Amino acid sequence: MPNSYYYNNTFCKYKYIQIFSLFYLFLKKNFLVNVALIPHFIFLIGYIFYYHNEFYTKFVPIIIIIMSAATISPLVIYTESTPNPETMKFVMNRMLTNHVCEYRTIEDASDSPLALDLFAFPYIKNIFYSSNFITLTKTADTEWDDVILLLKDFIKDYINAGKPIFNETTIDTSHNTILTDDSDTVIQIKNILDTYVRPAVEMDGGNIIFRSFKNGIVTLGMQGSCSGCPSSTLTLKAGIEGMLKRMMPEVQEVVAEAM
Repeated sequence: MPNSYYYNNTFCKYKYIQIFSLFYLFLKKNFLVNVALIPHFIFLIGYIFYYHNEFYTKFVPIIIIIMSAATISPLVIYTESTPNPETMKFVMNRMLTNHVCEYRTIEDASDSPLALDLFAFPYIKNIFYSSNFITLTKTADTEWDDVILLLKDFIKDYINAGKPIFNETTIDTSHNTILTDDSDTVIQIKNILDTYVRPAVEMDGGNIIFRSFKNGIVTLGMQGSCSGCPSSTLTLKAGIEGMLKRMMPEVQEVVAEAM
């Protein structure tokens, strides 16, 4: 009868070879093949854990981390229409940026290489970034059906190539940041906008930011799909103005910033 310890020890050495061979295949093959290999990894890791706890504690966590990195889902971009017929929301299945920025001209876009490249398309006249989407505004004489696939492919190729969205010096100018000299009323207005208004308008590919409060009048900036949208006046008056008046007696009127 062969020695039990020797047999198990030798057998585990072959298991080591197996698991690293499978690991190599995992990195070389496509995603569907990787999924098929996962049960083999689970079995082999369980076996080695039973006989060689040291291997499990030192090497398996590293393997799991690399496996996770190797199976990151591919970038998917889909589009959503907005209340503004001239704008389209290009949504990604991953976080695009922590910045929220709008560019209305190519001169404004000096801090965003992606925006500069998008403005190279002659029919793009406004670009808005937020979290996991880009809102593009086109010229009126261009049909979305003619350009939407081209723009999707361009954005996908750009991001997959690892090119930068922003320069390192980019400053987020579209949040309702609380400033040290803000009055209590202004702070409350900004908090209401960020809590109740911003999430709703972001769903439509836009943004509304605080500009000023003077003599009972709140002035707001309209960005992304909200800028030039036919329904923005209704949103501003029936929605935002009505809510601010109910919550803050100091507010008498809400107006949009002059374009």
